[in-house]
Formats: sequence, C-alpha cells, structure tokens
Amino acid sequence: MSTKPLKVYGNKIRDSGGNVFYLRGVNRPQFSEGPAGQWCIPYANTYDRIWVNRVLTQMQSYGFTALRCFIDASFWVNNPTVQTDSGTLSFRQVLDDFLTRCGNHGLYVVLVGSHVNQIQVSYPYGSMAKGQTLFNQQTFRDYVVDQVRVLGGHNNLVIEPWNEPISGWLGEGVADLALWQNDWQAIINGVRAIEEELGYVSHLVIAGFFTSLCSWTTTEEFANFNYVNNYPLFDPDGNLVYTIHCYRLDDFGNPGGSMGTIPPYPDITSLPHTYEAIKAIFQQERLDTFSASHPVFIGEIGANVYRDASNDSDFLKNALQIFNEWGISYTGWWWRNEAIGAYQLVVAETEATSGGTLNLNGEVLSDAIKSATPPLPIVVAPIELDISEEVKVNIGFLLILLMLCTILLLVGFGISRKRGFK
Repeated sequence: MSTKPLKVYGNKIRDSGGNVFYLRGVNRPQFSEGPAGQWCIPYANTYDRIWVNRVLTQMQSYGFTALRCFIDASFWVNNPTVQTDSGTLSFRQVLDDFLTRCGNHGLYVVLVGSHVNQIQVSYPYGSMAKGQTLFNQQTFRDYVVDQVRVLGGHNNLVIEPWNEPISGWLGEGVADLALWQNDWQAIINGVRAIEEELGYVSHLVIAGFFTSLCSWTTTEEFANFNYVNNYPLFDPDGNLVYTIHCYRLDDFGNPGGSMGTIPPYPDITSLPHTYEAIKAIFQQERLDTFSASHPVFIGEIGANVYRDASNDSDFLKNALQIFNEWGISYTGWWWRNEAIGAYQLVVAETEATSGGTLNLNGEVLSDAIKSATPPLPIVVAPIELDISEEVKVNIGFLLILLMLCTILLLVGFGISRKRGFK
C-alpha cells in the first residue's frame, strides 16, 4: 500500500485522487527518547526493521492511517549513529527508512519537531526539555525546514513544528501571541520555499496552540479558535490544518498527582462523559462551527487507565463518535511498549510478542476508526472538455456510425445477390 499527497480543500483533507482522507491513528513519541525509536523494549537501542514492520502491520490492522511521532531536536542536529538489525544508520537515515515503511503500510507520519514545556513558555524553542539545542526563530525555522529538505520526498510526511506550544495551563501566563504568529509564518514560508526549490509536493502543516477541549484548561482564545482570526497565518498553498488536544482533565496540581497516576486518584466522576454532555461542551467551544469551515486534527485524545470508575472510557468512545460525525481527524494518546503513563493504549510488553495488543481504550480507538463510514470518492474539480475535444468526440462518433452503416449495406447487398443466384 502506498500513500498519496494530501491537500486541503475547504474543511476537508483530500488525497490526490480527490477522496476525503482522515488522519486517524495513534501517538508514538519514542523517537524523542532515543534515536532508535525504542522499539520492542528491552531492545531499545537497536532500530530493528523486522520488528518495526511487525508493529506497523499491527497498527494497520487496527485501522490506523496516521502516526504522530515526536523527535528530539538534538538528535536531528547531532545526527547520531544508530545500530540497526543489519549495520548502522544515522538518525536522519532511520527517519527516512521509517517514513518509507510507514508509507508501505498506508500510514502518514505527523512529525512533531519539539515539545515546549512550562519553562519555555515565553520563548518557543528548545528540544524535549533536554537542552538548549535551538536558540532563536532563525535556528528553529532552519531546523524545521531542514526536516522537509531531507524527508520531503515522502508523500506521507506531515509537519507539526511544536507539541503543545504556549500554554498557560500551569499558571505561567500566556506568552505573546504575536511572537508565535511570526514564528509560525516564518516556518510556513521556509517550508514552502524548500518544497518549491526541490520539486516536492506541498505537505500538510499542523498549526495551533495548546489547550484541552472538555477540561478546565480550556481558554477562550484557544479552545474557541479565536486566534485563527486574531493572529492569522498565510499559506500560499492553502495546506494548513489546525490542531487542539482533548482530555478529560481536572487534576493538574491535585494532591492525587500529575495526570492522576498516583493514588489516591482524584474524583472526576462529575466531569462530562456522556455523548450529550460532551457534544454540548464541544459546541460551546465552537468545535462544530470551526470544523465546518477549517480542517481540524485532534493531535491527542486519551482516557486514563487508572480511573476505572470515572467513565473515562465512555468519554473517549463518545468524543470519538462526535469527531467521526463532524469529519475531524484524531490520534489517540499513546502507544508504548512499557507500562508508563496513565493514557496507555496497548498492553505492556506486547510489541515484541504480537506487534502490540490493544487494551480496552485502544480497542475503543480502533473501533471508532474502523466504524467511521468512509466517504464516497469525490472529484475535486469537474473535468471540462474544450471545443476541440468535443469536436474530436463528435467526429469519432460519426465515423463509427458511418462504418456501421457501410457494413450493414455490404451485408445486405451480399444477401440480395445470394438470393438472386437461387
């Protein structure tokens, strides 16, 4: 299976055949934690292509069409050597190979270039909280553009420069949105310039600021997508997709612990989880009206596996149903081989045995993706024949008609002659 170039038309993403396409799948962030991608722990330091193919085949069987993958900026800049199942590759070569394998499995890769943690809110640069690899707008822009220069030959590459930029969700306040607007615009301009220079297709660029739908972290400027009009971005290719995340959160800073992973777990049973309640909140946050005019990608949505009695799985199921109904793309959080985090979607230690076995919430995600009725193929633009083509068609039709008449006359003449000889 191969992937086709994607293009935004109105509020839809379409492939080069004109068919509506949805980026739906899972987050797998481990290329930010080790240059080999940490496949099939405990073999984390080896990029084993046999195992990678097994996992991707399993993901494909779950109906996934997209993988959202994080990379660490320092890995890209320093390009370390990575051990593989046969020899060595550089980190960039590993990503190039990975994109090829994902493409062969029909998977698009949303490549997330950087995570901005709370310390970096006022200055939108830096690798995954591990160091000062990038220092200013120019170095960051060059970093993102360089990814496109090296990997832009892959149709299944999708660019997302930051994960959860500028939050304010931990009380640091909101950074200057104009600064971010300038950064986004510089990156878009740089990406489009290198694509044109090297003859690449135009890749989707994911833009947006962090907030979470359906939780207390929601702020009007972000959750209501007001920034799209207040701080507009211009893409000459019109290939922007807007993102937001969606969690049922009410526990940051709570004595129950970050993300509710440490007992006693905070009681969030009162938070919305029914279809009607979630839909009402989404409508209040204008997700319905915004997604009716813009393509939307929910980069993260998850349910907490430690909250068995809090209806988190119901929340996930109902939210995904609404996204399907509104034609919204999404990737669930997260796919890990280790038993880490509260939002796991696969059973720990199963990558090496089965390629990854889904847990309850993973099955909810897979069922939602598989149950979404694929739209009928739609031609993006009508095919128009010019006058010369119409004339050719008419002449061809007349010639065929003339030939048929001639054959009939000859046959009739032959029959009449035979009758005359009897």
